[in-house]
Amino acid sequence: MNIRRAAGMAIVTVSVTATGVVGQVQDETSHPARAYQRQAEAYDLFLQSLRLENSGDITRAIEVLNRAAELDVEAAAIPAAQASLYARLNRATAAIKAAEHALVLDADYGDAHRVLGLTFAALSEQAAQQPASQRSPDAETYRRRALTHLEQAVAADVFDARITFSLARLYVETGEFDEAVATLEPFVRERQEFVDGLLLLSRAYAGSGRLAEATEVLEEAVRRQPRSVRMLSALAELYQAEGRWPEAADAYERAAARRPSDLNLKRRWVALLLNAGDQERARGVIREVVEARPEDGRALYLLSEVERRLNNFGAAEAAVRRVMALEPNSARGFFQLGAIFEQQARYADAEQAFRAALERDPLDHQTLNYLGYMLADRGERLNESVALIQRALASDPHNGSYLDSLGWAYFKLEEWELAETYLRQASEQLSQNSVIQDHFGDLLFRRGRYVEAVEAWERALRGDADSIDPAVIKRKIEDGKERARR
Repeated sequence: MNIRRAAGMAIVTVSVTATGVVGQVQDETSHPARAYQRQAEAYDLFLQSLRLENSGDITRAIEVLNRAAELDVEAAAIPAAQASLYARLNRATAAIKAAEHALVLDADYGDAHRVLGLTFAALSEQAAQQPASQRSPDAETYRRRALTHLEQAVAADVFDARITFSLARLYVETGEFDEAVATLEPFVRERQEFVDGLLLLSRAYAGSGRLAEATEVLEEAVRRQPRSVRMLSALAELYQAEGRWPEAADAYERAAARRPSDLNLKRRWVALLLNAGDQERARGVIREVVEARPEDGRALYLLSEVERRLNNFGAAEAAVRRVMALEPNSARGFFQLGAIFEQQARYADAEQAFRAALERDPLDHQTLNYLGYMLADRGERLNESVALIQRALASDPHNGSYLDSLGWAYFKLEEWELAETYLRQASEQLSQNSVIQDHFGDLLFRRGRYVEAVEAWERALRGDADSIDPAVIKRKIEDGKERARR
């Protein structure tokens, strides 16, 4: 049976079943005629299965299709329909087997590709939700097979909104962001009410580096679902990626208001408040979290960081000591303690704390960088400083702060070419970081490039102003301009 010959078969079925000589026809006609009769009966059963499916009786619909498959073993439409029904019952193994049989009969049968693609996509999504230690080794196979079959379903002009969405999701998961955008844009344009489509398109834009468009799409999704914690959290992450700290903090505040018992949301909100420079408010929020959960190491760590930024070093140390008591084998408590000591110019104590952190985690790149930078900034053990920062960069090779640290260590070693290589990369990557622009300006000045040095220092004044003395930078600018005029 070929589904495309449906009309002709229906006529034959009526003419055969309306007579009383079916047995006589079977006895007196050739084999092709008997085969055609079986095809007609199979098609009649196929139509009956559709009526049963429409009435919601999926089990009987499958039973009828099983009889149809016995009558016509060459019709791809029958196992494809079986596969679709099995999929509706979440019987993945049976759906896959039936759809693959349909493709043996007709390799281009679009609906079989549709069922296989959607089934493998669902299996892939289920696998992705499992903890990494429990994840099936077949997860990547599911993803690849889903992509292959969904693409073939699209090529066969099978329309199903689930195909578009699943295909785009898989493209995002595999990092094929441009393909995801091309798949989703026309779909979302016609279905603005489909908020999950907007969220996925935003992820695709962000992945392809189009952050402004990603934000615009997600802002529209939030306007449509202003109470959605998921949408607000995603928008906060995008604002964070753009360095829009106040907007990010506001989005997390709105999310936390919708889910006040979610302490994880409050912790994220506090981190964004810190980046936005609102330490006082951050302290109020994180204290609420600590009061609700006194043994929460992450909350205590954030409380310590808030107090450190407020120069409340006693309170900061007290909070981190509680973290260290809860997590004696963790590096982060010792790292934070080292940062507190360093800010108080207690350099020997800071180094001891950083060394203790590295004993617990020799690959902790934050500690490696902090200790290396501290040594470089003080002009101490510069070769060791370089080695420490290089180890940090081995773990995070594109980190702008680490590139700056290495460049600054080479600056202290008077290795001007190497210093410029790394400081330039850091300057270009973190153009709003005032300290990094100041370092680059110092390097350019030492190399006699006074105009460029002045430009770097001016960027430092326009930047975040964190950990710089604007008066000192202004004096450097005047000196640079004077040297440039000579």
